[in-house]
Order: sequence, then C-alpha cells, then structure tokens
Amino acid sequence: MLFYQNSENGWQYILFYFDENIAKLEYMKNIPFFGTPEDLAKVYGIFMDVFEKDDIRTFGLGKVELRISLSGESKEMLISVKNEDGEESYFNLTRRQVDMLFGN
Repeated sequence: MLFYQNSENGWQYILFYFDENIAKLEYMKNIPFFGTPEDLAKVYGIFMDVFEKDDIRTFGLGKVELRISLSGESKEMLISVKNEDGEESYFNLTRRQVDMLFGN
C-alpha cells in the first residue's frame, strides 16, 4: 500500500509492506520518503525497468536501500529492504501489483 499526503516539507510518501521473513500478517513495515510526483514516477520507472529488462536495480529510498530483482520463473519482483541499522527484510510484488501500487 502506498500512502501519500502533502505536508509542510513537500509530498510525503509511505510505502507499507509485509516482511516475508515474519509469519505474522499483522506485522507491517513501512518506508517513508519525501519527494515530488515526478520523483514517484521515477521510482515506478525503476520498478518497471526490472520487469522489462530482467534487470537488478539497487537504489536509496528515504533511509533504506532497495535491491529489486525478478525471482525465478514466476516473474515476481523480489524487493529486498536494508535499513540504516543493517536489518534486512523483503517482499514480493507482481507486475499488476506494482501498477496498482503506483496508480497505473
């Protein structure tokens, strides 16, 4: 789920996800970041590049580092999240879920 609001510091986006390492569905993590709608479109473009080029991309988003790749034959995207403390988590998305997440 992607939440966004216009704040005094500009657009604030919060990407919520379930960590696949944790079995409890009620345990949700988030990635907060500030940007413009154009910045959000660039992030969407990075996600789509992974699908279209079967690429691996690593980039910073807010205070975390994301590593995005396709996971095997399923063509699901594997998103690894590494926070400032070195803690890692991950989640999967399909192409359709990425489109829905970014409103496309």
